[in-house]
Amino acid sequence: MTIQFHCSFCTAPIEVDDSAAGKSGRCPVCAARLTVPGAPPGVPPAASVAPQPQVPASEPVVPEFAGIGLPPDLTAPPVLPGALPDPARPSFARHSVARKVQRKARRGGSWLIPGLFVLAFAGVMAWLLLGQVDWTPLSGEVAGTRFDDHDLEALSLNCEGSPFATGQLEELLSGLGHEPVLLSGDLVQAQIRGEGRNLLLSARSGAKTTWYQVDLLSHPGVMKYLAGHVGELEALRTAAVQKARNEFLETLNRVHLDQESTSALSPFRDQLVIPALVQGLGWQVTAQVGNQLYPCIREPREGQLCFLLPEGVTQFEIAGRKQADGSVLFPGHFTVKVAP
Repeated sequence: MTIQFHCSFCTAPIEVDDSAAGKSGRCPVCAARLTVPGAPPGVPPAASVAPQPQVPASEPVVPEFAGIGLPPDLTAPPVLPGALPDPARPSFARHSVARKVQRKARRGGSWLIPGLFVLAFAGVMAWLLLGQVDWTPLSGEVAGTRFDDHDLEALSLNCEGSPFATGQLEELLSGLGHEPVLLSGDLVQAQIRGEGRNLLLSARSGAKTTWYQVDLLSHPGVMKYLAGHVGELEALRTAAVQKARNEFLETLNRVHLDQESTSALSPFRDQLVIPALVQGLGWQVTAQVGNQLYPCIREPREGQLCFLLPEGVTQFEIAGRKQADGSVLFPGHFTVKVAP
């Protein structure tokens, strides 16, 4: 005799030999752990049941319920009377719902390892980049002082590499030694004179200005900024000075030949004298008093900025100088409080 029952999980019909009553096994469809119910009342024990007719080996007995009531896309393995499927064997057919859940779980987990790898890589890169970012602010308040210009010496600018031959250059510079070029104004009094093979450049306070000095290197943000940009700023300034020097000598030669008037030399106060008297940082900053901008005139040492401003100023701003294309190389902004 056989025992027929339904799986309590997937309701698949199962038929086993009554000798399996009370034993445990797995459902051939959903692999759930089941206990075979006892034999129906009135059914004689398995020993008293008449022997089953012998079937040739070539015609295996397949229970009639196999596949009955199962989803069309599944085929349950044949369950022979008298035995439950071996619980150790994992090759049971799965219900379509169970298989869909399993496939979804596999698909959902397929991104887990690559996703964790990407997150770890992004974390490492962020750590490296943040470690290179300088979070020191390039702004704040610094102290300024007034001073006299008696200790500001002239700067010597070598003329090697000029477009003139040696004899012609010496003649130009010799004449400039006897008759210096004076470029005076309310802001600054600039002078260019010759000495040997050099130009001597100097600047003094104008009729309505006073010297103010600021040491920007006292601010840690400026120190860090210059550590990474001083070479770039100085290279730009040096190129501008060399270009202006050659243009000045050419203009001076035309003035001596009466091809141009001396007024043609006026632009070289801003184009040559001022950039030659500062360094890279001084060339890239301006002071602002009200709506008026004033260039840095001298930089005796790096970061020590000297401005010619109106008398009586007690506070002014320092910011980056705007380039011809509108860009600003020095991104700092400082408020200068002048000591009384």
